[in-house]
Amino acid sequence: MTYFLLAFLGRLLAASPTAVPALLARFFGWLIFVLFRRRVRAMLANLHHAFPEMSERRRRAIGLESCRRMVEMSLFVLASPYFSRRRIRRCFTADPSLDALVDTSRPGVVLVPHFSLMEAITLIPAFYDNYPRDEKFSVGVFYRPFASASLERWVRRTRERHGLRLLSNKRGFLGAARILAGNGRVAVLFDQNAATAGALTLFFDRLASTGELAGILAERHRADTHLLLVERTGFWRGRARCEPTAGVGATAAEVTVAANRHLEKLMRSSDSQCADWLWLHRRWKVATRPATRLRLPEFKRDLLAPSLAAAGLDAVPRVERFWFRLPGNLAGALLAVPLLRAIRAARPDAHCTVFGGGADWRDLFVETGLCEEFFAPPAMPDSDAGDAFWQRRALEYPDTFFLFAENARADAEAERSGAPQRFGIQRGRRRRRALTHPWTLPAGIDESRLHLTRLWELWLQRAHGLDAATPLDCSPATLLAPETGGNGGAPVVALLRGFGEKRDRWRDEHWARLCEIAAKDNPTARFVEIFPAAKVGEAARATKPRPPARVERRFVRSIPELALELARCRCAVGADTDALHLANFLGVPIVALFGPTNPLLRGPVFEAPQSRIQPAGARDTGGARLADITPEQVAASIPRPTST
Repeated sequence: MTYFLLAFLGRLLAASPTAVPALLARFFGWLIFVLFRRRVRAMLANLHHAFPEMSERRRRAIGLESCRRMVEMSLFVLASPYFSRRRIRRCFTADPSLDALVDTSRPGVVLVPHFSLMEAITLIPAFYDNYPRDEKFSVGVFYRPFASASLERWVRRTRERHGLRLLSNKRGFLGAARILAGNGRVAVLFDQNAATAGALTLFFDRLASTGELAGILAERHRADTHLLLVERTGFWRGRARCEPTAGVGATAAEVTVAANRHLEKLMRSSDSQCADWLWLHRRWKVATRPATRLRLPEFKRDLLAPSLAAAGLDAVPRVERFWFRLPGNLAGALLAVPLLRAIRAARPDAHCTVFGGGADWRDLFVETGLCEEFFAPPAMPDSDAGDAFWQRRALEYPDTFFLFAENARADAEAERSGAPQRFGIQRGRRRRRALTHPWTLPAGIDESRLHLTRLWELWLQRAHGLDAATPLDCSPATLLAPETGGNGGAPVVALLRGFGEKRDRWRDEHWARLCEIAAKDNPTARFVEIFPAAKVGEAARATKPRPPARVERRFVRSIPELALELARCRCAVGADTDALHLANFLGVPIVALFGPTNPLLRGPVFEAPQSRIQPAGARDTGGARLADITPEQVAASIPRPTST
């Protein structure tokens, strides 16, 4: 039944005026572009990653034309077996370069890209006058057999009509070897989606799995290699030509890499040639499964080194779009830094964009190599400003969105981004419907005693394949490393006052008493009280009792300004606030005061000296009063620096 249905449709299309299938291709191509949103979004993402310099309008025009040509190809597959020889010669011409394909003095391997008129290669004997009619000359074409016997019979009968021989990609290797031994030609579909059976390569600067069959055959039989194209000149019209890719004696790796580069060059040559490739197909599928998103698989062969050399690159370009939504407070965001480092190490191809709470965080994340881009999104995703912001960001086509923030705002932002993969932790009964792959905390884990960084590490390891054998990098930032001495060579101790909510602050009289004790214990040290600039009035009221003369008072207006102040210090003292976590991130030794907050859950995580102080008798899970910490406790924990 399938055979007769295909034959009927094919004959009907072949007998129709060309304008009819052309109109069908335009209409159904437009329909696909409008209705198949997920697939079209993947296509536009592919175009964006391959051609980031193009305008969105131009990429969409190429995408629409590619959809139309995909339908054109499907109709051509049905109709072309029923074209007369006269019509074939009217529709297709042969370029003189095709003569290289029929040189019977040497074997040849032909690579066929997935362009819209690729099926026309089976018609070459009908319109190419120089095609050898010698029975000894043979051309084999690899194809994928069909499970349906009726469909298989139709494909073989129609494709072998003009003398080409179909070779099963499962059992046709012996036949291909015999053809090449007789100086014939073997054609192979050149594919960049060969899964782990292929070779790891670069294609448009993205990791791809490229089939190596053509290269293996060429190396084994010392065959010529050519890229065979049927360049579209109109609807169901084209010009067949071939272009050499690698010389005789090239290795399989050299053939594969050279063919990829050649194909890239072709598609960059014009928008029409670019649209001729089937962008709707998902070609770049290296480590795209959510369960292994953070682990590159083991490939049969790794051709990254020669691919990079051919492209003139030193490292794999970061093209895969990974987005991260961090908690809104800087302290929580800094706890995610070891995970950002781990992800960048696990996926060297990831272009990382971080979304955080403040625009002045940018230098901390971009300049320290944690991401390529940083944005502070508007507070309301559904406001006019939020709409405009996320519409612009969505046109960057993120591939995966990791949500370290766990709130409704972050979920709304992730949904607005359009990312096809949205990962995060789901706790309790609250369902995070915006996530495509929520991870539920396993039973038996006590969250009250599990540090937040460790919780995120478990999530990424168990849900997305992060390597559990590699410890997290918790080293301090190197860009803003603390200076060896303060002003005038005297060590400086930072007193972080006025940061955080009032319940998270120490009493003014405690700070004054601490200054008195510390100044006596450290006669060579200088002390700097640091306040946010927005709290000048509050700082003016905190003058009784007045601190010693060696204590200065400074106000900072931004996170970079605070970081520069901290970078001059040998030690920082303060409650569990953003400023203290920033000091720890910069490698400054800290004395951390914990009252209501839980040091086990959210304590500073970076490998710099730190002392954690709680009120006498307080539980290690927090819930105590910060005011119950005495100045004497804190003063005893401040290191005794010596002047340089």
